[in-house]
Amino acid sequence: MLGRSTAADPVTTSVAASVDNLLEISNEVTDVSEESRSASSTIIKSLEEQLATVASVGLNYTFSSKNLDIEVVQLQEDFASNGVVFYLSENSPALVVPSEKYSSESVTELDTSLKLPAEAFDVGTVHREDGNVPSVFVLYKQSTLFSITSKGNKNWTIGSRVISANVHGMESNTFKNPVIGVYTPTINKSVSEQDIRCVFWDFKLENGIGDWSNEGCVYNTTEDGRVICHCDHLTNFAVLMDFHGQTDIISKRHHVLSVISLIGCCVSITALILTICTLIYTRYTTPFSREQHSARPKLVLLNFAIALFLLYLVFVVGIEQTTHKPACICISVLLHYLTISSISWMTIQAVNIYLSLVRIFPTYISKFRMKAYIFGWVIPVLPVVICLIVSRESYSNADYCFINPGPVLYYGNIAIAGALFFTNLVIFILVICVLTCSRSRQITRKNDKSKFATAKEQVSTAIGLSILLGLTWVFGFTAIAKSTSSNLRFSMQLLFCVFNSLQGLFVFLFFSVRPGDFKAFVTSCLSSLSCSTQSYEIANKYDKGVTLSHDTTGQAESMTHSTDV
Repeated sequence: MLGRSTAADPVTTSVAASVDNLLEISNEVTDVSEESRSASSTIIKSLEEQLATVASVGLNYTFSSKNLDIEVVQLQEDFASNGVVFYLSENSPALVVPSEKYSSESVTELDTSLKLPAEAFDVGTVHREDGNVPSVFVLYKQSTLFSITSKGNKNWTIGSRVISANVHGMESNTFKNPVIGVYTPTINKSVSEQDIRCVFWDFKLENGIGDWSNEGCVYNTTEDGRVICHCDHLTNFAVLMDFHGQTDIISKRHHVLSVISLIGCCVSITALILTICTLIYTRYTTPFSREQHSARPKLVLLNFAIALFLLYLVFVVGIEQTTHKPACICISVLLHYLTISSISWMTIQAVNIYLSLVRIFPTYISKFRMKAYIFGWVIPVLPVVICLIVSRESYSNADYCFINPGPVLYYGNIAIAGALFFTNLVIFILVICVLTCSRSRQITRKNDKSKFATAKEQVSTAIGLSILLGLTWVFGFTAIAKSTSSNLRFSMQLLFCVFNSLQGLFVFLFFSVRPGDFKAFVTSCLSSLSCSTQSYEIANKYDKGVTLSHDTTGQAESMTHSTDV
């Protein structure tokens, strides 16, 4: 670059504009050859030398563009007495302010900042004759010129802006108080603390070409999504992130969750088929007097099992059918509808059990079936249709066939599910209160004791299932919370997958095996099979007997005919 030895403003602007244009080049098309990296390093040095020339003659200079912000300032002694902060916020150029006047909470949408301690300006050699401290601050909004070259950094990616600070006349001083850098990640991916590295650009590495080094820089913490680093010197700073290692971990975790979900759903599908068969069997074999008493619970349970069965079946068959977009959207819509429908039937069951327990005599509800079908099958259509109208694209996802994270998922699915489960919780608290208060009075009557024991068994079963369902959603809510750490989030996801995918099995155990209905169903099937086998054997013996008799008669007639001849 020509003319870099002069401090003229047009020359400095020309150098800065050239660097700004070079930063426009994306990382994908940047040549990573040694010649290209050497040229990039030369460009960075040329810019720093030009800005140092401007600072040394006592001039101020400001440059702000899409890719580059520069501040060359002559800091007065009282201005820098407590240190200074160079920061960039959204939709505004970078600024230099005294530390005492800076607060990260007062800055709207803070992007990147660098806080220099007071001791950076206490060295006598850096002061000009007029008492000012020449300082240079640069913020690179693109990291194109800073290539990662060494093998030790090959899996790492620059995950922040590159910010620089230099005090004229200060060479390589090490500070007691740290230089504090705050960085908003430029890549929207979550990483663990082990995959974050605070670094500075060392021109001495890679035979003078330069590379990132973490010497003298340490990771401090992460607050509000921003990485905070502490360094003991001044130069160009940034944050490196290892997305490769994190991706491997995430990929393995997703694989584990997928396998658990698939196995659990297959087990639940089998269990729900047996539950549905058992309920149909008991419906047609229950005596009329008992059928009147148990018709509603069996009806609700049957529909709940059918909804849950369809949910698991569509999930297993269609969750990964992403190649055909219209089909994937249909599957997402079905999963959304069946999720709300299955929870709605659980709420119907909760209400029904509460009414059957509170009322001593059987409670007659006018047009119960029609009302239950409307609440369980028809009303869940409404939020799905509304969500489709508002945002059809929310049901389209390149990775899986379900609702994308966003308002449709949170308000159209999770919020509704949370409201229904809260309703279940309130109902079951009331049921427990009624059960506790009525126990002594109900148990004194022999006739009512049987009814009370039956109701108690139904309530305990429903409470067990409701708690199970509620716990799974607690795990789910914890897993999607932004404040949850990655390890805790995975633990919650794991528990959610295990319990949620096995809900069908728990329904089978609670409502078919525990009451003894499944045992009666299996016994009946075995008896029918045994009767069929015996009938077949008898029929087979009869056929053999008829054939033998026919053969004996034929032989006798033949012998008689021979004798006559």
